[in-house]
Amino acid sequence: MKEVVGFEEFIRACNGIAQNLQGPQLTRAVKKGAQIVQKAIRAAAPEDTGDLRAGLILVKEKSRVKSKAVFQVTPAREKNHIFQKPIKNPIRSKSANAYYPASQEFGYFTRRPGGGMTYVRGDGSQATMDKVPGKRYMRTGAEAASEAAKNAIAKNLLDEIAKKYGG
Repeated sequence: MKEVVGFEEFIRACNGIAQNLQGPQLTRAVKKGAQIVQKAIRAAAPEDTGDLRAGLILVKEKSRVKSKAVFQVTPAREKNHIFQKPIKNPIRSKSANAYYPASQEFGYFTRRPGGGMTYVRGDGSQATMDKVPGKRYMRTGAEAASEAAKNAIAKNLLDEIAKKYGG
């Protein structure tokens, strides 16, 4: 183990560690933090049948930069047959299906009488829609777990450095 003296030498040593600690070590450390966020989002997700909680998975994003590891919590594509339902009488919708995870996160429009958004029907008459607010389960879960995830990433990176450089 080399002794570091002075700030400039410290910066060079840190850069050397960053260049040598890539790929699997970095991915493992970041994945540990992402798993904490995933667990918090699952706990915050609304539970009717349990499919939404069970369907939230971690996906590693592809990056051109080798030393970059990013994970996202997303609904599993294999469960789209459960998450997507046809919309009855869609109005100016881009899709004929409603996506349950998104409607629970961001909210959705409904055709309750009174207030809300006014739209023009095909026959020229007007109608209104109200918005059911979203539960923001992904945002609240991620915010609640952010500090714990950062700490887990830092701890795991330090463990990887200790393994690689002995310490």
